[in-house]
Amino acid sequence: MRKPSRPQRLEPLPDIADDSLERIAAEISQCQKCDLHKTRNKTVPGIGPQQTRLVFIGEAPGADEDASGIPFVGRAGQHLDKILVAAGFKREELFICNILKCRPPENRDPTLSEMICCTPYLQRQLRLLKPSLIACLGNVAVKYVIGPDSQGITKIHGEWFTSIFDIPTMAMYHPSFLLRSATREKGSPNWQMWQDIQTLKKRYDSLP
Repeated sequence: MRKPSRPQRLEPLPDIADDSLERIAAEISQCQKCDLHKTRNKTVPGIGPQQTRLVFIGEAPGADEDASGIPFVGRAGQHLDKILVAAGFKREELFICNILKCRPPENRDPTLSEMICCTPYLQRQLRLLKPSLIACLGNVAVKYVIGPDSQGITKIHGEWFTSIFDIPTMAMYHPSFLLRSATREKGSPNWQMWQDIQTLKKRYDSLP
């Protein structure tokens, strides 16, 4: 039997009076729901404005993010920034986060139990943000947010799905994967990412 890579359903969120991104970040900073709190330096709740139409979701912070408390600031994040700017996005208009809010040791893949522990924080963030679109970065995040039965990222990148959060979601390569090869020849992952980000920008620009 295939090991599940996301819960069968999300637990409904309780009503939280006066909830805010700042309150969620403060709760995350004190979180001890799983063992990752024992090895983290800083929690990484996410960054961006509450008024946003697009949220980027990765899988977990890395070493640079663990040191800074800000998502996607290492080499992969810098590469993502270049892609966003080239496509006409402004990072300050987007909300960027990960499923996990703490770095897994040695940058290993998140476990299902860790992702389940962090998911209510992400649910609350999305409830406040009310984005029209999600861009899901990398195979682990895609399998969790879109579904365990989805094909690998190399087959479904650039496609739209209804995610576990009931928000239109595009599957995209993680920028760390793109750093494995600098080639931008037609058919390469970097070339494919450029096609995908342009497709995303076109839909983003068409939002009412």
